[in-house]
Amino acid sequence: LKSQDKDKAKYYFTRAIDHDPHRPKSILQLAKLEIESGNFTDARIRLMRFNQMYGVKKPSLQLMIELERAAGNEALEQKYVKQLERMS
Repeated sequence: LKSQDKDKAKYYFTRAIDHDPHRPKSILQLAKLEIESGNFTDARIRLMRFNQMYGVKKPSLQLMIELERAAGNEALEQKYVKQLERMS
């Protein structure tokens, strides 16, 4: 995706979530875009809220692993890897 396309995607996912906050796929897709653009704090908050609303799911754990790897938080990354392995 081009930068403009990612910005548009963020905008539309944000609007969709604002309209209906119970859109799990949109929440996860927006978190992924936030990770890719380096907005780690926003992504972390979004994923934690997701886990509170829906419970910890494989897709959210995979994104949390990606997030912590990108942020350089090796301890948290390993914690989430182990948690994901227990779910498999």
